[in-house]
Amino acid sequence: MSNARGFTLVELLVAIVLVALASTLVMQGIGQGLGLVGRVTRDQGAAYHELMARGWLRDSIGAAAAVASAEGEFRGVANAVTLLSFRPLLGSEGVASPISWAADAEGRLVYTEREQSVPITALPPLGYIEYQDAAGNWQPSWPPPAKSTTESGAANGVLPRRLRFVFAQDDTLERTLPAAAPSADEEPGDDEGEDLGGDDDSGEGEGPDEM
Repeated sequence: MSNARGFTLVELLVAIVLVALASTLVMQGIGQGLGLVGRVTRDQGAAYHELMARGWLRDSIGAAAAVASAEGEFRGVANAVTLLSFRPLLGSEGVASPISWAADAEGRLVYTEREQSVPITALPPLGYIEYQDAAGNWQPSWPPPAKSTTESGAANGVLPRRLRFVFAQDDTLERTLPAAAPSADEEPGDDEGEDLGGDDDSGEGEGPDEM
């Protein structure tokens, strides 16, 4: 006669409870891992889009053309700048095109080129823009006010030495970039200009409907 015996009802219930607890812990770990992967992916995507947007801003303004015509003269205020650029986002590179960067009511930058507007949502809200004159002074607009034009050395058709975009987020993000001053018939060099917080990957090519 065999002396082997099976599980009692209590032992079976304990085994079921232990298996259920182990399965719950495993599923929670898997869920947390997948959530972490999703957050990292989203953060990487947002960082990449911001990097491209900073590259567009840097390149389009760094390739500004110095002209004295009313259509293409460099103009800037605290929340917008208008200029001719050899590196437009939508047009052909090397052809001077009228563009503008302006903040909307919420401070988000909007890029406009030949009546086509592209909201740039990847960048933080804009605080203000400043313009550095030949004397090294920062001006709230360009051309500077009439009383400071003589001191700054600014005149119509002359570009500011630098532009400074101050982005308002948790901490103020301040980026300075030079504005080259070629004529409208001369394309600027590729290596002029200071990075706007990004690297060399400026997302060249046709701009999206929204970024």
